[in-house]
Amino acid sequence: MPRTLPLLALSGLAGLPAQAIETPAESPPAIDEQPIQAALPGDQPPNLGTFRQALDPFGRWTQTEEYGLVWSPGGVAATWRPYSDGRWQYTDQGWAFESSAPWGWATFHYGRWIFRSGRGWLWIPGYVWAPAWVAWRCGGEYVAWAPLGPDGLARGYYDSPTLWLALRAPFFGLPLRRGYFIPTVQLGLVFRFAPFAGFPRPGFYFSPHARYLERHLMRPVRRVPVVRGVPPRFRGGGHRGRR
Repeated sequence: MPRTLPLLALSGLAGLPAQAIETPAESPPAIDEQPIQAALPGDQPPNLGTFRQALDPFGRWTQTEEYGLVWSPGGVAATWRPYSDGRWQYTDQGWAFESSAPWGWATFHYGRWIFRSGRGWLWIPGYVWAPAWVAWRCGGEYVAWAPLGPDGLARGYYDSPTLWLALRAPFFGLPLRRGYFIPTVQLGLVFRFAPFAGFPRPGFYFSPHARYLERHLMRPVRRVPVVRGVPPRFRGGGHRGRR
């Protein structure tokens, strides 16, 4: 049985040392992998105008040499991380992130995130829908996730604890609260018990298997229809400027 971590406040984004221990990881639990429907009949895929219209009131767009036009949210704490405000819902396409933010339908189901020192988290627009664009770790009573960065990043990028959010499995599926997250400084211990699950294959989505969560939640996990797509008021795709 792995050592249980205290439920302390989320640490900041500064690079904090991970604990070095010699406890071996348990065998990785089954990952639920299934094909995702990038578009449904009648879907109108978003374009950059759609995102500009939807996100302008909530943050700032900047031009970058590496990734072109990127967006950063306004009004968030310095310790904020993507996929931290909301909850995970088990759907007919796997665990999907249900955001509390009015702009979450775009930034947590399309595109990628990258962290840049001095600039914080930057969202890179993308046009393929997924239940969430994250990498996973699970095992030893823990579940952890990190925003997927742009294609082409080295595997070592995901070794940084500052990218990850982690909690004990019994809290997974509840509305996320700051006190549930394991501090960054202790994620080295979590990594020992919760191996990196790899990268999703094109056209497929993977997330923690329902049986793994049921074992720790001590209750059945109910599957619900996925909620997806561009909200009706943004389907025109035009850019109306800042409200």
